[in-house]
Amino acid sequence: MVEEVRGAGRLSAVVLRDLGSGEAREMAVDGVFAKIGYRPDTEWLRGVVGLTETGYIKTDLLLRTDRPGVFAAGDVRDPTGRHPQTITAAAEGALAALAVEDYLKLGEAGDDPAVQ
Repeated sequence: MVEEVRGAGRLSAVVLRDLGSGEAREMAVDGVFAKIGYRPDTEWLRGVVGLTETGYIKTDLLLRTDRPGVFAAGDVRDPTGRHPQTITAAAEGALAALAVEDYLKLGEAGDDPAVQ
């Protein structure tokens, strides 16, 4: 766990604490990417759309869930093979919006119009 960030005028190091042993050590770094939370807040969707054991929403490459007309984007999606970063989530939001537009135009049978 990152316990402390250090630097004078610019980041130079972080202090990491091993949660098992309690041991702390300093590590030199040039940057830090903060992720708030480790679990998606999706429990309210259990039984509505498919979730992984850890609560991430399962989607296909077109951001469709297993429920017709329901799409998901961003860090609530299954992180396997993805990079949970703001830019990725924003891009997925744009792609999901386009997928919704296609769904509304073509309906459930509309799959991927690029493949048809």
